[in-house]
Amino acid sequence: MQSAGYIEVFMSTHLPVEECTPAIKKFPSSSGQMFQGYFTSEHEENYKKRDLIDARARRLFENTALACSLDAYPFQAQLSSRSGPEVVMDGHRMLMLSSYDYLGLIGDPRVDEAAIAAVRKYGTGTGGVRLLTGTLDIHQEMEAALAEFKGTEAAITFTSGYAANLAVISALLGPADRVIADTLSHRSLMDACRLAGVQVQRFNHNDPASLRYQLENGPEANRTLIISDGVFSMDGDIACLPELIALKKEFGCFLLMDESHASGVLGQHGWGTDEHFDVPTDEIDIWTGSLAKAIPSNGGFVAVSQRLAIFLQHAAAPFIFSGAMAAPAAAAVCETLKILKDSGCTASGY
Repeated sequence: MQSAGYIEVFMSTHLPVEECTPAIKKFPSSSGQMFQGYFTSEHEENYKKRDLIDARARRLFENTALACSLDAYPFQAQLSSRSGPEVVMDGHRMLMLSSYDYLGLIGDPRVDEAAIAAVRKYGTGTGGVRLLTGTLDIHQEMEAALAEFKGTEAAITFTSGYAANLAVISALLGPADRVIADTLSHRSLMDACRLAGVQVQRFNHNDPASLRYQLENGPEANRTLIISDGVFSMDGDIACLPELIALKKEFGCFLLMDESHASGVLGQHGWGTDEHFDVPTDEIDIWTGSLAKAIPSNGGFVAVSQRLAIFLQHAAAPFIFSGAMAAPAAAAVCETLKILKDSGCTASGY
């Protein structure tokens, strides 16, 4: 049962099941109130090819309007609490079943205090890009800790995992190269390929035979980079890493693994996909990942050889032209890595 502007959902009480009567709670927003009445008022919608919003947007607006009219718009729900097992939405406590906080460290007092101390010491911003005046000592501490955690010579960080993928692919590759990517690779990786202008082929999800076919039948290229997520964001399945490594070696390619959903999760110590399969870290040429999932902060990383890190510091546009990660975020990363290390999560001696 629904009423205008609200969607009704059932929330159980803390009583035993046999004594529990579902309570109906109403939540504003599903009817699109966040759009300030845009979809409940009359609009003359034009989608001409010379308009700023052209015909490609028609389906987006029609579907959004339909969802709002049915009190079923599912996105951008506003929370008024930190993320965790329970959250507060519109004054009601709800179970959170859709969070990246894989280790439950959002709100951990140790992480919070590290971020607060960083604000007091460094302030809320850096005042520059990393290549010029934005590099703080805590950035270098964070990158050293990330390299140790991942078991690589070096790491370089960016303001998001999305930016990390854009940075490394656009800095390294061009139209004379090619990328062969798993069909379920993250959107940021595909956008990076578009930015680089690199030739792109896709292989069937987690299918080494399909990858082999693409390797054997693709266009000529100077270099070939195979791309896969470690853990795929939509279904949570794990990449066939040993097979990817074998094909990379056979065909003389390079391999990039996006560990955004694997770091802190896979392997006995949480090192990621390589530990899960017990393969040496340096079998993979480029590791990328997010610092906003199991690690409860913001940013992204690229873990690579020292030589490649130096190159990216001077060739990756997001490192050169984007404001540096704020100190509180870097401090949260450092503290989380200390927590993981104290729990046995470190790639030292791997």
